[in-house]
Amino acid sequence: MASMRMLVFVTMLFCLFKVGFTGAPPGIKFSTSNSGSNNKIRAGYYSQATLWHGVKARFGIWDINNDVDRLSSSGAYIGATNQSPGLEMIAAGFHVNPSLYGDKSLHFFTYWTTTNDYSTGCYNNLCPGFVLQNGASFVPGATSVRMFSKYDKEEFLLVLNIKKDEKTGDWSLYIEDSRGRELLGWWPKTLFKSLSNHAETIEWTGFVSHDSKERRPPMGSGRFANELNNRAASISDCFGFDEHGNGFEGKDYKPLANIDKPACYSVSQWYQTKHSAQRHFFYGGPGGCTQ
Repeated sequence: MASMRMLVFVTMLFCLFKVGFTGAPPGIKFSTSNSGSNNKIRAGYYSQATLWHGVKARFGIWDINNDVDRLSSSGAYIGATNQSPGLEMIAAGFHVNPSLYGDKSLHFFTYWTTTNDYSTGCYNNLCPGFVLQNGASFVPGATSVRMFSKYDKEEFLLVLNIKKDEKTGDWSLYIEDSRGRELLGWWPKTLFKSLSNHAETIEWTGFVSHDSKERRPPMGSGRFANELNNRAASISDCFGFDEHGNGFEGKDYKPLANIDKPACYSVSQWYQTKHSAQRHFFYGGPGGCTQ
């Protein structure tokens, strides 16, 4: 019996090391303040359905900047992550972050790290890492967004796409709109070890962070997810690329919800439809919650 228990234990260990990290990804370094008391809260989904070579999403863009205090932040992003043997992550999205920029405007951002304590990497181009494409219309850290969604009106949407270049091995970042797809830049594969091959996890995440002395800011549109279309913020066309660089079409993403404070910020079910939104969900909350 003892030998059987040992065999089971060894088998479990083997499976853990073979498959790698199987929990929710830790996310980006949400706070850039030095207060030491910043709390992060997420609402979104992640997938570990295959070995990923890219992630894509269409973001609803909302203007909630006046309700984000000096040491707080609020935004949404797509990310690709490995956690074995250590954290390696890239991400891109949109956020309001007064401590990083000195204003309350919505900024496009990129992020990367290769250490569990976030001691490497950075936002945007605050350190060497992300390589900006010459002439890119969206520059990391810039206030490039000029249009915003309005409550009960058609949501204004922007598409971001992170995809591993199968020739160079770099992770390329694109933006898509009615004019087509534009390369904004890339994270060189030389920045990474395990992530230079593939990502174990991709995610689509709304988030806030706040200092313990400040009120929690709104997330998304400032409305709960159950208000749905054109009221709650959406992340739609949630998409991934498999180990061959092909779109993971018509397959089960096995999405897992990642929600830290459901009483304060909610996330809807994962919808899979045949219309343009395809795989999508709603997320957000009004802020000010004390639970």
